[in-house]
Amino acid sequence: MDIKSKQMIVVFACLCMSVLAHAQHIVGLYSRYPNYNYIDTFSDGLARVENNGDYGYIDTSGKEIIRCQYEDAWAFENGLARVAKNGKYGFIDETGKEVIPCVYKFLRPFSEGIVRGWTDTEGVYLDVTGRKIISRYGEDFSEGLAVVRENSLNGYMDKTGKIIIVCQYENANNFHHGFAVVVKDHKLGIINKQGKTVIPFDSTGNTYTEGGNYSAGIIIMQRNGHWGYIDTSGKIVIPFIYHDAYPFENGISVVANGAKYGIIVNGKKKPLLQYDGVVGCHEGLTRVRKNGKRGFVDNTGNEVIPCQYEEAWDFSEGICAVIKGGKYLYIDKTGKTVLTCYKYQSIRPFSGGFAAVKKNGKWGFIDKVGFEIILCQYEKVLNFSEELAAVEINGKWGFINLNGNIVIPCRFDGASSFDGGYATVKNNSKIGIINRSGKEVIACECDNLNNFGSSTLAQGWRNGKFIFYNKKGVIVKEEK
Repeated sequence: MDIKSKQMIVVFACLCMSVLAHAQHIVGLYSRYPNYNYIDTFSDGLARVENNGDYGYIDTSGKEIIRCQYEDAWAFENGLARVAKNGKYGFIDETGKEVIPCVYKFLRPFSEGIVRGWTDTEGVYLDVTGRKIISRYGEDFSEGLAVVRENSLNGYMDKTGKIIIVCQYENANNFHHGFAVVVKDHKLGIINKQGKTVIPFDSTGNTYTEGGNYSAGIIIMQRNGHWGYIDTSGKIVIPFIYHDAYPFENGISVVANGAKYGIIVNGKKKPLLQYDGVVGCHEGLTRVRKNGKRGFVDNTGNEVIPCQYEEAWDFSEGICAVIKGGKYLYIDKTGKTVLTCYKYQSIRPFSGGFAAVKKNGKWGFIDKVGFEIILCQYEKVLNFSEELAAVEINGKWGFINLNGNIVIPCRFDGASSFDGGYATVKNNSKIGIINRSGKEVIACECDNLNNFGSSTLAQGWRNGKFIFYNKKGVIVKEEK
């Protein structure tokens, strides 16, 4: 056998191995633990799970360490997790022991080692052991101080409950980097943690009317209808000349005059208004538009991916869908092309390791090496979420799993993606909610219905009333 024949055999074998690898059955998290309707990410070695509307926790082996018994539950953090049982809130440790008993009407997450909540009669602040250290209503602690209210005015207390800054402000915000934005006599100013006014409430006759977003000691403020940037001494760093200014995000703020936008990094210098549009930061890169083309700016303000694409989406899972020269492709964060998708009529960002693609008028899914893992055969699709994707066949919606198997039959007129183990569906212009087994937890009977999301209740509108359902589908409250 000559060398060329051997090379052809090797290439053929590699191709066969690739096809076989992609043909393997994908075993996702929900396939490994099929008893649960929802599985959260692991935190402190435990993951929150939900079964039939009740929450518990499993370890990384799938063993149910804390049985499903709570109406709501949150991820473990520093060895404790917030839970709700019989309409009351508390905290448990990693063995399931109630460190803070479920007797409170509501409890917030811990902030600086203290949890804020209230009973039917009073506001409380508790330490990590559940000991009550302060009895009063207020806000969460930030930098050792919490906003409190007396006689309709706001001030600040320390962690012993002592009032450190007298209640004198109509509005008061949390401290950040040693400073807080407050309002007094309808004028906005900034104070330090000793209560000293460091930026006057009326600076040389020019009243600050809005602002207070910080980054690296620079503060965005509005004065006389224009936005600018000052430091914590009140010195103007960037003049008040902009019609719009957007909050800092990863050190970047966007300003605008008319239809032109610029980018400010930590308020360091006056920007060039060179962009026709700027979209929020995703995975460390901000999408910009210039002369009709899209590109990306990093957190230092540098245009690391030039504006050369007719269209670009946000980065997702480290790569981005773009259109260049009328062709679809995916690029990485250096701008390098990682996948060409010339045969597709449309592509979408990756979600859960898969991206929806359209070919010959039908939708399917590819993986990150470009293999069409689920053939283009559906009229419409939504992105994968919690290992399920909504698909439309013959005008009806259902759900497929990671292997392309229909696990919830296409019987609905409409559907949304799964969120927290539940998805809204529509039939005969009425909306309901299903779990991941396809059971209608809430029948399609509402004119409008919000999914549970992070709440224990779903709010709907039916027969002229607001209806509130729990995760067992029971109506717990009605309001006109």
